[in-house]
Amino acid sequence: MTRSPRHRHPVTWLLILFIGSLGIYGFYLYVTLSLPRGEDRQSLRIFSTSFPLAPSAPIEKARLQERLTHLGYRPVSRKVQAPGEYRFLSSSVDLYLRDFLYPDGLIRGRPIRLTLEDNHIARILSLPEEQDAGPVALEPQLIGGLLETSRQVRDWISLMAIPPQIIDAVLSIEDHRFYEHIGIDPRGILRAAFQNLKGGTVVQGGSTITQQLAKNLYYTQQRTYLRKLKEAFAALILETKYSKQDILESYLNEIYLGQSGSIAVYGIGQAAQYYFGKSLSQLSVQEAALLAGMIKGPNTYAPVRDPKRAKHRRDLVLLRMKQEGRLSDKQYEAAVNSPIRVTTLQHGVTDAPYFLD
Repeated sequence: MTRSPRHRHPVTWLLILFIGSLGIYGFYLYVTLSLPRGEDRQSLRIFSTSFPLAPSAPIEKARLQERLTHLGYRPVSRKVQAPGEYRFLSSSVDLYLRDFLYPDGLIRGRPIRLTLEDNHIARILSLPEEQDAGPVALEPQLIGGLLETSRQVRDWISLMAIPPQIIDAVLSIEDHRFYEHIGIDPRGILRAAFQNLKGGTVVQGGSTITQQLAKNLYYTQQRTYLRKLKEAFAALILETKYSKQDILESYLNEIYLGQSGSIAVYGIGQAAQYYFGKSLSQLSVQEAALLAGMIKGPNTYAPVRDPKRAKHRRDLVLLRMKQEGRLSDKQYEAAVNSPIRVTTLQHGVTDAPYFLD
């Protein structure tokens, strides 16, 4: 005799209730979870005044060098070839000015030479033709940034504008199966679970890029199994709702990559300026690998705090890139043998809470 539905086994009802609850929770997440838009995540930027340079203006080498250092300009021993480089000579200074968007328009960067006499600027010459260039200015210094109620500095950059070597570096070390999984990676989860059981606590996450993005946007940093479950469910919803390109773009713009006093630096674009004084398009493969390696622990692998540890992590990223065919043997050898080079003082933002408040 067939049993009527009302006499189903209690386990069956519990299973139905569980699946129904999951469905309701999944629908709730689908409706409520969203990725940030670029226009909503730009910081309000606060700048100092520019630093004018004009013939006959007083200038001390020490003050000029200090300003260049705070702006993230890099000293070189050869001719200046790229924006953000400078070279002191016996009676002159060669600078390659950067582009800067002022309220009244874009001023293009260019190479110039300041000839100095008695702590004054004698002439300003354009390079390489060495013709009089007239007055110029070093770009304003970024004092800080405000986003909603927090002190953050970030530049939202579209995925199309991010060089492939940066994407390759991040995917190689953080989620090499990003384009294959559906938001969670069972292999990564099993590997992490094994390590966690050995350690007796949550010591390894096994998180995909999508899970990391969900954690960064919606959850706390607390390491618990419940948070991991919520994070995984949210990752599945995000992969259903958005394209891989949208998810990767948000991730690269939302990752936390360091701190300058009370000001947090988010996103790969601002980190390139913060650590190297460069735009993303100017980064070398070893610099891209350094930033990708810092994602796991921006303070642990900060090159200004521990260059040796930062280099070890960077070299691991380069090795992964080579193993996955993203770097040739020749490119790998050149990159892994290059020293860590960052600006002496972390630039780009200044911890000035008295002003921001």
